[in-house]
Amino acid sequence: MSTTVLAAINVQGIRILHSIFIGMGNLGTVINLFIFLREKMRKQICSLFFIAYLITNFGRINFYTLLPTLNIGFGVDIFGKYPGFCPYRRYLGDVLLIIPNYLLVCASLDRMLFTSSNANTRSRMNRRLALFLIGGNILFWSLFNIYLFFFSQIQVLNGISTICSVKPGVGYTFYTFHSLIDVETIPILLMTGFGIQTIRHVKQMRVRSNLNFNKRDRNFITILSIQVVTFIILRLPNPIYYLYEVITSSTIKSSNRVAIENFVFFIVSLLGHAEGAAFPWINLMTSGSRTELKQAINYIIQKIHPRAIGNTTTASNVEIEGQNIQRTNNNINAIAPI
Repeated sequence: MSTTVLAAINVQGIRILHSIFIGMGNLGTVINLFIFLREKMRKQICSLFFIAYLITNFGRINFYTLLPTLNIGFGVDIFGKYPGFCPYRRYLGDVLLIIPNYLLVCASLDRMLFTSSNANTRSRMNRRLALFLIGGNILFWSLFNIYLFFFSQIQVLNGISTICSVKPGVGYTFYTFHSLIDVETIPILLMTGFGIQTIRHVKQMRVRSNLNFNKRDRNFITILSIQVVTFIILRLPNPIYYLYEVITSSTIKSSNRVAIENFVFFIVSLLGHAEGAAFPWINLMTSGSRTELKQAINYIIQKIHPRAIGNTTTASNVEIEGQNIQRTNNNINAIAPI
């Protein structure tokens, strides 16, 4: 397969698949925010992490995924027209990529502590700590990635479009190790560890039968378990690719090999974009989430058309009252001959 064909597949894949991811991700995020922003849901600590994830993931979809789609997929030369925008794209794109990962880690930590049979362990995660973890996570990674402002550059891709990349040298080496360790490997290891411990806690709970979770808490555990497994499957190729890049960084490569590596990177990054778009829809896979969505829709309808719902409720009450009167009359008629 020639390098031209690989480049064409890359462009068409970004144009079609990225567009699908953006549409699905935005729609799913809006639907999920309707669910998690309800007062009943906001009282749950795990909901705070999900809300923060959805908001930052929304920014990731519309910034980290949308710009390459316009630039490479549809030929909109953003960086050619506005070269000063490149450092901001590089910085904000990477910040919005890493923050959701660690918010999902925090949610996994919350479920691990919540399922513990020890009351002191369960009480460690409270609303104040959750807000601190969310704010600290956003602040830390926003400051950590400031170096990207100074190591970004505009690069011509396949002689057609321009992209914003990291300059070769010390900055790129640091960026590669940062992507390998901080962005991909550590979140995967932490989620795996917290997930295994959560499973152990749930098994211990079933054996001892000394703890009972309500339906909403069980739903959170189910959702998060599916999310973590999906994250690991779709994001695991990323650290493998970055590790390969580190090992072969000093190797002299032919143009064909570079084209193949670029195509492999396209597939790997495509899985990462798919993970961001899939998160909101995974939440709707459980019956508990669908029930919460129905309740959220009914709440919105009630706010928009309270009179219609009030009339329906009144009519139902009148009908029930009429049925009660009819039953009373029947009872009187049955007793009268005696």
